[in-house]
Amino acid sequence: MALDLHGRSCTVLLSQGRTGYGLILLVGTLRVAGGAVWILPKEGGDAVLVPPHLAGEIEPITDELRERVERQLDSELCLRAYRPGGIRRKAMDWTKVLAESSGPSTTE
Repeated sequence: MALDLHGRSCTVLLSQGRTGYGLILLVGTLRVAGGAVWILPKEGGDAVLVPPHLAGEIEPITDELRERVERQLDSELCLRAYRPGGIRRKAMDWTKVLAESSGPSTTE
């Protein structure tokens, strides 16, 4: 991992496809322990494991991304993840959903 992730704020941008359709956000603070990356959600709840295939996809948030998302993004970093199929925020298991998702490098 090129970036120092531990203790930095991160927003997960989860969508059904590369267009951003069905965009859902998870905002939190990154923790790195024993080679694993976790997100501690800002809204509380259980820590979310970022699977190894997505941990390397965490990147700084750019002005271009802020404009494209058209939402307020206050985090330093982001993880763009894409998951085929339906996304429902209610009672979502973020660890499971991220494990089933791909990142930009595998979809571009």
